[in-house]
Amino acid sequence: MIQTVYLILGVVYAKYVTVMKIETFYFILIFNDDFI
Repeated sequence: MIQTVYLILGVVYAKYVTVMKIETFYFILIFNDDFI
């Protein structure tokens, strides 16, 4: 039971980190386009 909870938390954390990286990447692209 405890292992299942940690597995779910791990998956959610991995998805959250991936989304944050993608959002940061697009923010940098948009930010750079404003100055070009």
